[in-house]
Amino acid sequence: MSKILIAADGKGTSPIDSANQPLSFDLAKKLFDKATYSDEFIFNDGLYNFIEPIIIRGSGKQGTPLRFSSRSKGGAVFKGLGKNTPFQLANGEHQNGFVLRSGSWVEIDGLEICDIPYNAFDVASPNTHIVNCIVSRCGHAVKGRFGGTGILAGPLAEGSIFEENYIEHTREHIVYISNGASKCVVKNNICMFACDADELGCAIQVNGEGTLNGCLDNKIIGNTIIGATSRAILVLFGPNTEISGNICHNNKGPGIQLSMGSSKSKVVSNHIISDKSAFYISKDNKVTSDVELTGNILYNTDSHYTPITVELAQNFKSEHNIIKSASKYVALVEGKPLDKSAWQIAGYDRSSDFGLV
Repeated sequence: MSKILIAADGKGTSPIDSANQPLSFDLAKKLFDKATYSDEFIFNDGLYNFIEPIIIRGSGKQGTPLRFSSRSKGGAVFKGLGKNTPFQLANGEHQNGFVLRSGSWVEIDGLEICDIPYNAFDVASPNTHIVNCIVSRCGHAVKGRFGGTGILAGPLAEGSIFEENYIEHTREHIVYISNGASKCVVKNNICMFACDADELGCAIQVNGEGTLNGCLDNKIIGNTIIGATSRAILVLFGPNTEISGNICHNNKGPGIQLSMGSSKSKVVSNHIISDKSAFYISKDNKVTSDVELTGNILYNTDSHYTPITVELAQNFKSEHNIIKSASKYVALVEGKPLDKSAWQIAGYDRSSDFGLV
């Protein structure tokens, strides 16, 4: 494997075959499309200014990914101009940060990205691994409905893993799995203050709407989500999604929402404190059935809502949860408010603990 050192802006002019001297950033970018599993690009600590998206088309292979890393975690800082930059280029391309296209098995480790006009990472390559990165303030130049996500995984991002990242103050989502992307893992990320543009999105979203089979077999595990102005986790047409071990506090919308045929999903061992319902299955044009709600701590803090709301309870299973309500009702099921006794008589759950917040 060849290691290619890259200098911060305005530095580094050495030839590529020098192992000890860093290459200039402008020259290094020309190599990204041709890079293979034998290459690792290491960014020296310092500032790298975004003028246009950094497009990566190179590929690694399983076990030896094409790597882009910082010499120290967060030491290489990639900075855009935020609100002062148009979010579209003259050619119509969005002003994203890192754009992964055509390749596969790419790993990005330990970079810091801030003030990007659109999305920080735009991933359309399978088996991408983004780890230990820091992302803040993206999408605030957008004028319109969409844009401003920390990590956007598109239809070709199958099998990608996004873990151990710190992402804050996004205009829209923290992580967005979209357009049929399947078998992705969103794991152990710190997600702070998503949806700065009010209720445009949510912190972590899986959205298979408009695709034939939806976004299948994705996992949202062990994330900490604080202070989203909308939902913490939303799954639209995402069958067989695992949502487990997440901590979701002080979010303005529902904690975890399943919708549009996100059937056979498992919601296990999460700790949810939400203004609105901590757990919510909405009724849409596709039925969400066979959902398991097990071992969660579910609190809501607004007495106008219940900890659990299920608009259509087809084969819904709940057990061993701790449920705390700001009102006398623990659930709203198919339009009927249920207190503890009614909830148990209806046969939904006899094994949970109940109480008032």
